[in-house]
Parts: sequence; structure tokens; C-alpha cells
Amino acid sequence: HGLLPIVSSARAIALGAGSDAVATDARWQAAVGAGACSADEAAGLVEARAVIVEAILDQQMADIAAGVAPGNTVEPARLSRAGRDRLRGALRTAATAPI
Repeated sequence: HGLLPIVSSARAIALGAGSDAVATDARWQAAVGAGACSADEAAGLVEARAVIVEAILDQQMADIAAGVAPGNTVEPARLSRAGRDRLRGALRTAATAPI
């Protein structure tokens, strides 16, 4: 659920602002330009998306190496303590996405 609020909010806000941006990061910039959020909020959400995507891709690579079909679920036990903390922070930030 971490990516959905970040991506969906960016899409909705950018479309509402009349932006034709298709990349999530560009949509957050459009949201800032439209006054829908602050530059700091947008930067935090962009960073959170990057952390979540990195964790998902790392998990998918581990799944493939183990002969398991890759999915979108991250197994927190695989992560270092710092990695878990980073992912937890990203998920908290994702929960603050407007809309």
C-alpha cells in the first residue's frame, strides 16, 4: 500500500492542476506549482517512493534468486535494521500523501 497513495495523489493533483506530466516525480512538482503541497512535502513523498521502490526491487531480485515468483511484497525480516527503519519511515510519509 505504500506506493498507491503516493502515485494516486500525485496523479489526481497534477490532473486537477491541468498538468500533462506522466512521471510521478514530475506530477509532484506540478502539485507544488499548483500550491497543492509544499516543496518539502513533495520532496519527502518523492524520496519515500524511491525507498519503497528500492525495497520492492531488492525483494524481487531475492525472490528470483530463490526460485520464487517475484511480487510486490517486501519481507521486512530480510532487511537490516537500518533498512527496516528507512522503509518504515517511507511508509509513514506515504500515509501523509494528500487526498
